[in-house]
Amino acid sequence: MARSCRPPPAAAGTQAKKERFVDAHIEDAQRIADQLRVPVENVLGVSALESRWGESRFAVNGNNYFGLHYPAPHATGYLMTLRGNARVATFASYADSARSFAAVVSSFAPGVANPAGFAAALYNSGKFGVGEATYARDVTRTILGLRPLVSRRRI
Repeated sequence: MARSCRPPPAAAGTQAKKERFVDAHIEDAQRIADQLRVPVENVLGVSALESRWGESRFAVNGNNYFGLHYPAPHATGYLMTLRGNARVATFASYADSARSFAAVVSSFAPGVANPAGFAAALYNSGKFGVGEATYARDVTRTILGLRPLVSRRRI
């Protein structure tokens, strides 16, 4: 009996979700990547991980795709975390969230093209992945996983 080459339904849904995320945000992410002088998958990777592919509460309710706390450049307000111990910035759009991300990281990660180096710079800044020991590894893996999707969508 021949085996199907199609991924199982759950994996296909995950792949489709990733493709939709890239399609929806690649143009805005490319502008920020150009500004930071990094590959676009670095910007997309951070936003994908931080926003759980656009499905986190802060992405859905506040267009915060980068886990930025309030106050932040270009923020329109904030949402409280569920525990009420932190304010997470809200934005009008992914583009505004990405512009804020660029403003925050431009002082410590411009030109860091290597995915592991970029992820480490974010983590070592003390502004990203606070308390998450695997943050840099997870960002690096997400960036590397996005490369095939991005390469098929070069704009």
